Amino acid sequence: MKNHKKITWEYWNDKEKEFLDSENKDKNKENNDFLQSEKNDLIPTIPFNENPLMLGPFGAVEKKSIFKPTDRWECWIANTSFKITDDFYNFLNEKVDGISAFKILDPYSFAIGVAKLFEFKDVAIQIKDFLEETNETITPDESDGTFTE
Repeated sequence: MKNHKKITWEYWNDKEKEFLDSENKDKNKENNDFLQSEKNDLIPTIPFNENPLMLGPFGAVEKKSIFKPTDRWECWIANTSFKITDDFYNFLNEKVDGISAFKILDPYSFAIGVAKLFEFKDVAIQIKDFLEETNETITPDESDGTFTE
């Protein structure tokens, strides 16, 4: 049986938007509860952090920061069927145009930030082509370099 190098992609910007939207709904409920408690002359809870941190693939950042990765790049998380090696990292760093940020999350996944003036599709094709041409993570007789989007 042949091993295939595979990558699946998850769009991080959508995940962050879902998180922020659900948190805004929770905050609106808290605000309504706060107003209701004032009506009932109860002691209201006072929020202690106006701009809390949000965790993501590129680390912690304030939610309203202009340096939030999803405001700067199109962020993608890749899950692979092969270990991320130094050769793979070097290829992404040196040969793939458009990658502004790269972070290994674990041996089989990584995150990239694609610069605003580049298309993710073009970046993904360059990575796919590299996987088809190289056997750096799988022995030569086992690889036929497939790509899953």
